[in-house]
Amino acid sequence: MNLINTPDILTFIQSQGYFIIFLLMLIEGPIVIYAVAFLASQGILNIYLVLLLALFGNLIPDVFLFLLGKHSRIKTIEKMFGFFGINQSKIEKMEKTFSNHLGKSIILFKLIPGLAVPGIMLAGFSKVSFKKFFIASTIFNVISAILFTLLGFYSGITISSLLRYLKLEKYILIALVISVIIVYFLIQYFKKNFNKMS
Repeated sequence: MNLINTPDILTFIQSQGYFIIFLLMLIEGPIVIYAVAFLASQGILNIYLVLLLALFGNLIPDVFLFLLGKHSRIKTIEKMFGFFGINQSKIEKMEKTFSNHLGKSIILFKLIPGLAVPGIMLAGFSKVSFKKFFIASTIFNVISAILFTLLGFYSGITISSLLRYLKLEKYILIALVISVIIVYFLIQYFKKNFNKMS
């Protein structure tokens, strides 16, 4: 199989199935969601399955980290936060934020680079109920999954229509790679600015 050849790449993506896509979503949700939704717009993948995987691919890691934090000892939490450069006073501030503004906290920790993992673990370690966390996390992840799925899907439709008009359909995967890179840097730019505003 020649992965430089477009048909071979598409066959490879389809033959490996949704399981690998799901695993990739667990690691880097938004970018993978955008990319596979783009492919779904070309009829390569099922858009409804992509949306379902996008939701669970974001939600499962959140639940895992919450439960990990909930069943961790204080020393484990302190070591974990020390690894991320977060001291005791910051931990206490984050705990108060979780207690008073759970929904806002989840958005904050998910958007600021480097805070998602320790932030969600701290939510579990704090006295936040699993039910409240699950509801807030589900709402955030549903919105995020729909947003990036629609963005990828309609980007794919728009770009492929433009390429067909210019008779450049064979460059669709190159267009996908370029658009993924652009979206990646836009996400990073948004996160940095959100961090400054916080």
